[in-house]
Amino acid sequence: MRSAHTRLALLLPAALLTLACGGGGGATGSAPSVPVAVSLAPGTQGLATDATQTFTATVTGSSNTAVTWSIQEGAAGGSISAAGVYTAPPVVANGIGTFHIVATSQADPQKSASATVTVTAMAYTAWTTLPSMGQPRYAHTATLLPDGKVLIAGGAGTTVDAPATATAEIFNPATGTFTPTGSMTTIRAFHTAVLLPNGKVLISGGGINGFNPGTKKSQELFDPATGTFTATGDMVSARSSHASVLLPSGKVLHVGAASTSAELYDPATGQCAATGAMSQARWREWTNAVLLTSGKVLVVGGTEVSGIPNPTHIAELYDPAAGTFTNSGALQANRALFQVQALPDGKAVVLNGSIYVGSSGTSSKTAEIWDPATGQFTTSTGTQARAGFFWCPSVMRADGVPMVGSGSSPTLLDTFSATLSAYAPAPTLPAGVSYFAAMARLKGGRILLTGGGAGGVAYTGAYLLQ
Repeated sequence: MRSAHTRLALLLPAALLTLACGGGGGATGSAPSVPVAVSLAPGTQGLATDATQTFTATVTGSSNTAVTWSIQEGAAGGSISAAGVYTAPPVVANGIGTFHIVATSQADPQKSASATVTVTAMAYTAWTTLPSMGQPRYAHTATLLPDGKVLIAGGAGTTVDAPATATAEIFNPATGTFTPTGSMTTIRAFHTAVLLPNGKVLISGGGINGFNPGTKKSQELFDPATGTFTATGDMVSARSSHASVLLPSGKVLHVGAASTSAELYDPATGQCAATGAMSQARWREWTNAVLLTSGKVLVVGGTEVSGIPNPTHIAELYDPAAGTFTNSGALQANRALFQVQALPDGKAVVLNGSIYVGSSGTSSKTAEIWDPATGQFTTSTGTQARAGFFWCPSVMRADGVPMVGSGSSPTLLDTFSATLSAYAPAPTLPAGVSYFAAMARLKGGRILLTGGGAGGVAYTGAYLLQ
């Protein structure tokens, strides 16, 4: 019989072997790592233009649960905050757009999750009549504020040749009414108004009334928080019926109404400084400029000689990075009193206006499309049933379709389809006038039209397209 000591000696190697193989009571090695994974909720969402949605990202497999948010389609797909709050774009081409929200793990940038958002623009059916503004306005401005309200400022009052006004009022979409706010520091008509990134509105230039625009160098800022206007630095040159464009840098480009000169307003300093000169003189009215999706500015229109209705057909591109202008094609006809809108695909369209031969103008029934790929304009294949002319306002609808006053009748407006290269009638105003009125697209897509003038009379009327 084996002794107890002998049996113990035989059992110890077996026990040690069992432990080495991971058997028995518990493993002595570290647990295998869990890979990082990201999930996103909600996974799909339908929204209206300008609407918001909060997305929640969940990260597992790491103590660092932070993510970096992005939109696969870039700025065209809207914006998203560091907290995951997504804001749909204000305009979607063809009335609907599909975009992808991406959450990327900061612990492992190779791991991400995405959600699909479908953004749909409203359908436009009819205008409704709103309570009137506090006073008649002609050649005024309407500027959408960050809180969704609209600043209505200046313009000629009572009659189109009456002195301009310094008064301003606020339109509240929630109530559909206008209320007075602080007055500008000086009377203005044919001025410009640009919403700055800091939420204030830059008011620039303008003149003394509707028929004699005159010129002003002064500028001022409207602060929505206080409802007041304060002076800021003057422009380098006096300008009226000019064009002002907010650049991606936050500066504002002023062009037109002062020969070939152009200048930049810097909100950080409150001052203007000259930038590169245009190759083409653009005096007085009819200068148009629009920011393209490329970040450059297309400038068209203006008269070649001060005081003579002989519009230029040469277009130019302003490059903010270089501070220079370069020629970029020419309109197929010498147009004046037209509008220009940037299209979602990077192109631009020139709408309506009068076509001039020398100093004689006739109403246009066509549009012209500028293509950045060629730097050239082509005339639309389709025409308006009614000729469009005489400084009617335009606006980009939330469905990516430009809308402009037709000019052949005070209450008629048209849309322009870049896909069809043709105009089509828009809903007719119930009353009022589109000449020299001001339009603004509200958050969510509704269109506000205010004031205007015809037959020597300025109007108080206001209307909402929804």
